Amino acid sequence: MGSDIRILLITTLYPGYETETNQEVSYALHQFTKNWVESGVEVTVVRVWPYYYFPINLLTKQIKNKFTKVKSGEFELDGVKVVRLPIGKVPKFYYSSYEIRSFSKKVLEIINNKKPDVVISHMISPSIYIAHHVSQCVEAPHIHGFHYSDLLELTRSKLRFSLYKRVEKYVEKLAFRSEKLEHQYSKLPLKFRSEQDMVVIPSGINDEDIIEPTTLVTKNQNASRVKILIACKLIRQKKVDNVIEALSSLKNLQNFQLTIAGDGPELNRLKKLVRKCGLEEEVDFKGFIPRSEVLKLMEVSHIFIMISSPETFGVVYLEAMAKGCLTIGSKGEGIDGVIEDEINGFLCKPGDIQGIRTKLSEIFTLDNNLKKRIVANGVKTAQNMSDKRVSSNYLNEINKTIVEFNS
Repeated sequence: MGSDIRILLITTLYPGYETETNQEVSYALHQFTKNWVESGVEVTVVRVWPYYYFPINLLTKQIKNKFTKVKSGEFELDGVKVVRLPIGKVPKFYYSSYEIRSFSKKVLEIINNKKPDVVISHMISPSIYIAHHVSQCVEAPHIHGFHYSDLLELTRSKLRFSLYKRVEKYVEKLAFRSEKLEHQYSKLPLKFRSEQDMVVIPSGINDEDIIEPTTLVTKNQNASRVKILIACKLIRQKKVDNVIEALSSLKNLQNFQLTIAGDGPELNRLKKLVRKCGLEEEVDFKGFIPRSEVLKLMEVSHIFIMISSPETFGVVYLEAMAKGCLTIGSKGEGIDGVIEDEINGFLCKPGDIQGIRTKLSEIFTLDNNLKKRIVANGVKTAQNMSDKRVSSNYLNEINKTIVEFNS
């Protein structure tokens, strides 16, 4: 089967209108669908838009556009057809069977006589249940993209686990965001799945984001000050405070500049910690900046560090590697396995301040030739995980699933 297939993607994890920014919603799935469309595949995305019933939506203090009812709509994003459909719910309660069935009926009306070859869902609530209904009606295979938030949902609620278990056995293939997530899922008391039923599909990076060889050669020349970068939403799980504390005792050993790009609830606490550690001259808070500016910072930074937990898979690590940074990630988290310690980057145990301090100290005194080799290996890793290559791998798995289902 070639590229002449029809894919129906049902998810809450997708831009719901043309101007929705990547600060408001992830564009990771859009990178897949955009590449699929460019390769000749017909893709329709149903963007599930949850909202609270009136008058609850007037009483909740949610961020703009979240859980507020919006009109159904259709638009095109980079050649991808996106249909936005609202679905009602009550806070802290699950989606009703009535809402799931009604929504599924609307999806069937949208596709009309254009039967999809495969139905893909990403995020369990409520996408997998809608996709299950639709796939059963059109007699097409169902693939589910499994995320870390899905794992939390299943492990924190017996009811939600029970509901998922009824549907999971009908899913032809599970696509995981990282090897760690696949491993954690395999421990759940569910139907045994063969390796052919499970696949790891991480995010990729844009080919144009990979550093030019000439820029890479000159990047570390005559660097009198080590430039360290953190780029993330400032929340507790990112453990930015651990990095600041680790660096506080290295101030007299190495001349460094730590740049923190991002905003969030931890910002004021982190600023107080910087003052407490006496690092006001060494730390620069940039606040939220566009991704394009983050990439520019990566290109002039020597080290990128983010020791967060839990972390399914952070494409920001790949971007840093692509820009020639010595990249430090979390041991035992989603990036572990992509980053190999002292081969193409470095790994630290989350929460281990002394371990982070030791690792940074080792990097500061690293042999120059070894440093260049690790950077080069990091760039090569990023090249092998470009979004076009990852999208192609995902599409190959989709094609195989369709063939197996129809054979």
